[in-house]
Amino acid sequence: KEKEKYSEQDLQMMERLFIAYRAIVITLFNFVQSGHPGGSISAGKIILNLLFNKNTKMDITNLNRSDSDIIGMAAGHKALGMYSYLGLLFEIVKLKDKKLYSSIKHKMRFEDLLGFRKNPATISPLMKKFNSKRLDGHPTPETPGVVVATGASGVGFGALGGYAFAKKEYFEEPPVINIIEGEGGMTPGRVHENLAHFWATSIWNLIIHVDWNNASIDADNVCSDENRAGQYVNWKPYELGLLHGHNVLYVENGSDNNYIKVAQDYTFTHFIPQKKAPNMLVYRTLKGEGYWEGRKSHGAGYKMDSDEYFNAQKIFETTFNVKFIKTPSPVTPETKEEYFYKNLIIIEEGLRNDEKLLDFSFNGLMASRDRLNSSNRQPKKEHSDLSALKLDIKKPPEEIWNKPGSSVTLRGALGRTLHYFNKTTNGGLYGFAADLVGSTNLNLMCDDFQKKGFLSAENPYAKIIPTGITEDGGSSLITGISASGHYIGVGSSYATFMSPMGFTAARLFCIAYQAKHGKDISPMILINAHAGLKTGEDGPTHACPLTLSFWKGFSKLHLKVITLTPWDANEIWPLMSAALKNNPAVILPYVTRPAEVIIDREKIGFPDASKSADGIYCVRRAKKSKATVIYQGAEVGVELPKVVSELDKAKVDANIFYISSSELFSYLPKKKQEEILSEELKRNAMAVTGFTIDTMYEYLLTSKGRDFSLHPFKKGIFLGSGPGGEVLKQAGLDVKSQVTAIKEFVKNI
Repeated sequence: KEKEKYSEQDLQMMERLFIAYRAIVITLFNFVQSGHPGGSISAGKIILNLLFNKNTKMDITNLNRSDSDIIGMAAGHKALGMYSYLGLLFEIVKLKDKKLYSSIKHKMRFEDLLGFRKNPATISPLMKKFNSKRLDGHPTPETPGVVVATGASGVGFGALGGYAFAKKEYFEEPPVINIIEGEGGMTPGRVHENLAHFWATSIWNLIIHVDWNNASIDADNVCSDENRAGQYVNWKPYELGLLHGHNVLYVENGSDNNYIKVAQDYTFTHFIPQKKAPNMLVYRTLKGEGYWEGRKSHGAGYKMDSDEYFNAQKIFETTFNVKFIKTPSPVTPETKEEYFYKNLIIIEEGLRNDEKLLDFSFNGLMASRDRLNSSNRQPKKEHSDLSALKLDIKKPPEEIWNKPGSSVTLRGALGRTLHYFNKTTNGGLYGFAADLVGSTNLNLMCDDFQKKGFLSAENPYAKIIPTGITEDGGSSLITGISASGHYIGVGSSYATFMSPMGFTAARLFCIAYQAKHGKDISPMILINAHAGLKTGEDGPTHACPLTLSFWKGFSKLHLKVITLTPWDANEIWPLMSAALKNNPAVILPYVTRPAEVIIDREKIGFPDASKSADGIYCVRRAKKSKATVIYQGAEVGVELPKVVSELDKAKVDANIFYISSSELFSYLPKKKQEEILSEELKRNAMAVTGFTIDTMYEYLLTSKGRDFSLHPFKKGIFLGSGPGGEVLKQAGLDVKSQVTAIKEFVKNI
């Protein structure tokens, strides 16, 4: 309808904005010779129309507001476009209101664009002079308005959806979260998983904007269309959205600002008010429009200062009456940077000369801020409060403590602990399990929240997110939930699947956590359930000891990724409490399947369960010997009472330690670490572990200790199926084998 289109004057302004945006994109590529100009250009009009849509509510003076709408680049390779439009917006504010511009703490200056794809170690004259930001190749929360780190094979797609979910659950009238993605970025499996999750959880405040230019890194025809079959997939993006129950609009001419406006308006005014389903707009676009059109502009572009580059810039020169300048020969890093900046200033001059465009765009930005302020978005009356969680490591709640003699599973103890956290915070945890909610006892986390079971329209206070067997997509989703800072996202599955499939999402979450300096972000929890050899009935496909190794590499980072390896159910509370007190990015509890009898630790002379919070504790001190045995893993830890008893009968003098969390131990002061487990004892140590031996190397300082150690792969094979006890026997990790190995080791010290 005519009234839904732009006025002729506004349409002209939107066209000029895009010309300016594209000029910045290709200027950045020209001088950096890295990035992805093609997709950044084809998504440009989608983004600019969204920014200036009269339904969008954002505050240019603080794009990180908790109540703000978000434009998120799931397609992280469009970072070049993100930096360009942010640079453009803040430049407009600078040219219209310098005082307001100066008051903005977190902004993107033209001077910061000099740092595109530059490392913090890179020091150049102008970056030093202007204190330019270093802009990552794919966006992280170091950038204004970026809430998660994106770009890795669909992880950002799920994370932004999870962020939208958290906002929907927390606010009465939540912000709208926009995902910018391309059809190539929709081919990963975890994207399909999350399209289903978005529908199942009714994330109605989510709009997925698909830049369908149909050209990826390698393919010229990613999806099937009206003319030919796809090279990668047989679906069209809008068919995929419809399949997953989304509200879908197809914008046949995604290069036409009027078409884009009408579709976006309709979504805001018709779909979102229904509050039923997620939304998808699919725009048919041209990759590299007005630049290098087609697939080859994905990760490439014209050579620096080539004739083709200057031809592409002519439309900006003509529109804004300026002239770009060529870098003189010989080109050095210093002259390249100098002329990079000079050409950015030429863009600034062009904008300064266009008062109508400045008025239009500045007024649009201020109107968006006014809409956000007047919307007065407030948390729900009964919203969660993570700050309400009070943790006393030595005093577990009565409902958490397990009496000696009772038979308890570690997974059940963890489920009850998470339930306590959820109850205390008024529903501060949301979790998913890969069709294993009851099996991994994540169901216990949801007790007392209306009906048990899955979150749904009929069960709105439940805390379990309905997912199928989707560890990849589910892990991505909960990173976004935790990134909101309103909730803790929890994922649960077999350790064999949870760690490898959740690793990429967790790693990107850690990058976001680092970028946000641990502020306004909550930890995520990945439960490695059915861990270890006692999952033996399922066989080696499910009982894998390798997964702890995934997380050891994080130990050298300043942020905290904490693994927990309890053997006694009463260690769950102190370990989870200690982990949360350390403000970690990720917590990874390893919990086993079978029930075990709770021992009376005081009666047999074992230290109190609260000692597990130190990460390593001494089970038994030798009288004279330096011989030391270090245990880790519940399948071997539960045998400690029998092993110690047998060693006492045989009068074997050895120190015995248990590792409940390598990371918690590493956070202790060096002096206390030495008091607990000295370097001398490490030089005389062997290990008994249910995990792979590499996870113990930092505690085994001699080849002799490593050679004597017992671990699941000591015989060089994957173990077979059967009851846990039989699998331990096959591995040489049963009580008899442990005692024999320890005796032999002590003799050889």
